Amino acid sequence: MNRFSLITVLVLSMFCICTGCEKNETDASNVDMPTIIHAERYGQLDNNTPLTQVRITGDELHVTITASGCNGSRWEATLIDSGKQAYSNPPQRYAKIEFVNNEDCLAVISRTFVFNLKPLRVKESRKVYINLEGWLQLLLYTY
Repeated sequence: MNRFSLITVLVLSMFCICTGCEKNETDASNVDMPTIIHAERYGQLDNNTPLTQVRITGDELHVTITASGCNGSRWEATLIDSGKQAYSNPPQRYAKIEFVNNEDCLAVISRTFVFNLKPLRVKESRKVYINLEGWLQLLLYTY
C-alpha cells in the first residue's frame, strides 16, 4: 500500500470515528415514564408531588421524588402538560408531575423518573421554559 493510500485511510477512519461519537439527540432508552399534553387532566392535579431534584439533560427531564415506600418499584409518574403556552421569549409551557405511590411502607426513599421533552417543543423557537409546578425555578429546555 503506498503512502498516500495509507494517509487517506487513516484520515477517513478518524473522520468516521469522530462523527460517529457525536450525538445530537438524547438516547431514548433512558425515558421510562410518559409525557402527556392534556388540559383537563392538568387542571385536576394537586400540587403534592415531593420533588427533590429536577434537571434537563438533552431531551430528557429527570425528576427525583422522595416519599415513603418500600423500594419505589411500584411508583408511577406522568408528566402532564397543560397544552397552554405563554408567548414570551422564549415561550413558556406549564407542567405538573402526576405521582402515584401504591407502596405501603414507612421507609423514606428516592427514585428518579425520566420523561421525554420532545412533545413540549414549540415550533417557532429552539428554546422553551418549562414551569414545573412544585419546583421553584424555571427550567430552560433547549433543542
